[in-house]
Amino acid sequence: MSGVTSTALCLLSILAAALANYPRPYYPEPDAVLDFVAGNQKITGHLYFYRSPHSVTIRGQIHGLKPGFHGFHVHEKGDLSEKCVAAGGHFNPFGKNHGSPTDADRHAGDLGNVLTDQYGYTHVYIVDSKISLDPSSKTYIGGKAIVVHEGTDDLGRGNNEDSKRTGNAGGRAGCGLIRHLYRQPRPHHRSYY
Repeated sequence: MSGVTSTALCLLSILAAALANYPRPYYPEPDAVLDFVAGNQKITGHLYFYRSPHSVTIRGQIHGLKPGFHGFHVHEKGDLSEKCVAAGGHFNPFGKNHGSPTDADRHAGDLGNVLTDQYGYTHVYIVDSKISLDPSSKTYIGGKAIVVHEGTDDLGRGNNEDSKRTGNAGGRAGCGLIRHLYRQPRPHHRSYY
């Protein structure tokens, strides 16, 4: 064996040993999951929901939407039939107007828009403090649907009555049922970084 080959093999062995001991990132188990079904568009995708003391984080991806912004909402029912129409209106337990996720006056289910790239891929990352995965909360979303719409949500800023109810987000491209997994609560550790 040549000197170069044995040196390369030695370096690869050292690198492999170092990587074996390198800490991997911690990804907690989700508290709820969702699989998308087609509505008016043939979409697929998955979402993962993570509960924290004061918010819910939603992560995942959607494939098959047309490029651009799409309204993204929790709807009041978990019925995915009739191309997602049976999911009802936006989840609104307090009778508020439609709005932006940052508005005080908004439906609990108003999660804004998601952006689809030119290839039909949508990366979803939302942190929201109005919705909850606590079954005793009035804003509990387990068993409800998320609907991704065909158009852009105007966040309640349109100049018509429908803007304050739906955000003029258009038809229902697809939807999915939020399935709460009911795990034992995780201890919340303080980060020192």
